[in-house]
Amino acid sequence: MGITRRNFIRNLGGTTAAVAAGSGLVLAAPGQNRPLAKPRHLPAPSEDISWKLLRGSFKMNWTLEPAAGKWIKENTIADSVQGTYRSNGYILQIAVKENGKRSAIVQFNIRREDKAHFRMHAYKIACNTSQSGVYKIFTPGSMMQQNYQIDLPYDFIAHSRAEIDQPVIWMQQTDGANTFTLGLLDQVQCTTLRGTTYLGNEGGEAPGIANKYASVSLERIFDEHNEVTEFADGLYAEADADISWFQSLINYSKAADRFTGFDGRRKTSAWALNPAWSTWYAHASDINQEMLLEDARLARELGVTTIEIDAGWNTRKGVSYHLDEDGDYYFNKDRFPDPEKLINEMHLKGMKIILRVAPLVMGVNANSRKKLENCLLKVDGKPTTYLDPRLKPVEDFLLNAWEYLFSYYKIDGMFYDFLEIPEKPDPVKGPEILHDNVHTAYTHLMKKLYEKAIAIQPDAVIVLRRGSANLNAKSFCTHMWPQDVPQDYNMNRRDVLYLKSLGDGILTHACSTSWPVSESDINVARHMSSIVMAGVPFFASLLNLLTASHKRIIKAWLSFYEKNKRDLVMGKMKPLLPTPPSAVLYTKGEQQVFIGFFEAVTGMVEVENVNTITIINAYNNHTATRLQGLSGNWSLAVYDHAWEPAGSRQIKADEQQGVTLNVQTKTNCHVVVLKKM
Repeated sequence: MGITRRNFIRNLGGTTAAVAAGSGLVLAAPGQNRPLAKPRHLPAPSEDISWKLLRGSFKMNWTLEPAAGKWIKENTIADSVQGTYRSNGYILQIAVKENGKRSAIVQFNIRREDKAHFRMHAYKIACNTSQSGVYKIFTPGSMMQQNYQIDLPYDFIAHSRAEIDQPVIWMQQTDGANTFTLGLLDQVQCTTLRGTTYLGNEGGEAPGIANKYASVSLERIFDEHNEVTEFADGLYAEADADISWFQSLINYSKAADRFTGFDGRRKTSAWALNPAWSTWYAHASDINQEMLLEDARLARELGVTTIEIDAGWNTRKGVSYHLDEDGDYYFNKDRFPDPEKLINEMHLKGMKIILRVAPLVMGVNANSRKKLENCLLKVDGKPTTYLDPRLKPVEDFLLNAWEYLFSYYKIDGMFYDFLEIPEKPDPVKGPEILHDNVHTAYTHLMKKLYEKAIAIQPDAVIVLRRGSANLNAKSFCTHMWPQDVPQDYNMNRRDVLYLKSLGDGILTHACSTSWPVSESDINVARHMSSIVMAGVPFFASLLNLLTASHKRIIKAWLSFYEKNKRDLVMGKMKPLLPTPPSAVLYTKGEQQVFIGFFEAVTGMVEVENVNTITIINAYNNHTATRLQGLSGNWSLAVYDHAWEPAGSRQIKADEQQGVTLNVQTKTNCHVVVLKKM
């Protein structure tokens, strides 16, 4: 039995030298004999370098081959780790750069004095900090889907690499204020994130359990073939208590972008903000040409202008999707006898087509498997279902497939699925190796595929999903969407909010909410209001069984989105409550503000100087709040869950520069719109 898509998701918990994509590695030539013999055992780590910075006490060491021992500092800068160090033929340079209020970056670079190759086996940065103000600790994985952990952990362990998440740990107050954020700048290499607030922690700022440190570490272990001539990385640290955890993560993302060379300047295509519908939660993989033509017609009537054709288009008819079936890049003729006609008719309806692909999956039943049998990643000598991105035949195969899909079928974009390749596959040998390091190879391949897509279709949309939708992916995608969170619109929105912390350069898709055909009108409106505010709206309910009232609600919310989409998607979003962080959202556009009450109604909201304020209350029927920061006269209009008028009046800001609202409606989902007169 093959691996099903849903079960897989639920179980996730050449030149002679080259700079690794998005990394601080300067690599030796791949696939060649090295002057260094394979080590019989891992060398001992170097002695620690210790320092104090902001509110932390830090230690750092490196496991190198040849081994390093004690680091001798050449030039001393008082009370700073900054300087040049030497040990057993190595030169280590450490620079500390202030990065704003209570924020710094510690960057380091290691090379041999004789510029010879060496192996970087591992390095570790550990930090002790007072538990004062530490009431929550998160990693990306603990703020994802059903793994959301709101309580302070005794201890934790998490992982990141090029294909999954970011190497960052953040500590915060209960009100959401930042306490201490620590993250590595290199986004490609494997990182283990550890921490404890109690277990195994022997140190403290004073005697007793209550005074134990919060201890965290970021550890990187490389494969034995990680041979380099130079290595660089950096530690981002922020202890600014006057900003939120969310803003601290945005600041970290900016620092990581600078390190990796991503400048965030990217043209937004003309259709990047199109509302979309997906086939997956409506039909799973049981799709065909006739069905999709009818779905396209129904979707267009609702205001949808993008269709995402999910799994099933390239697999055998009558067989449910699993990884064993995937790997071919042409439409199955039994399901889609004339795919060119299908796509052309959709284009004539004014619709764009996103095709779901799994670039690195090569199932045993795929027709392409035979010619790529020797190009699969292996773990402990056994082939996996994944293609090996280190090999040139894999790159050639996928580049040709992208050329075919975009040029022949004339698709408009892609959604990449199942990018989570094994962390430590077996090494490869031979003349057609592009990179020895699989995570560097993955990053390089994804960039090449992105370049191929936009070379053929300059307005192409490339979508990735958490956790492969991470900082590393910003250079090879245009959109990111949550993990699979279809039924729970609140969880969906929380994932989108986290993706917003990745900063500029990508757009968020609120994909892919869905609901049963018997769902209440109020809950359908809640789904729609949530995805409209979270990002590019993306839903996947069964279109041919929608009730008349459901259609009316969908059309009304998509109409509101169309009128305001640039401000909604490209405005600056922030959370107004810490737990859960997406309970109340605030988005600032050019001349308007959107406030979303989804899991609570706050007593007051500080509002910037704008002309329009739209309050979406998807929580209850009573909007009782104060908008602070207003002046003058305002018109106030109330709408029900389907945007039908439910009342209006004029109001005036009081002497304290605010407006107190007390709006009650008949439905537990409604909208209040204020416009300055």
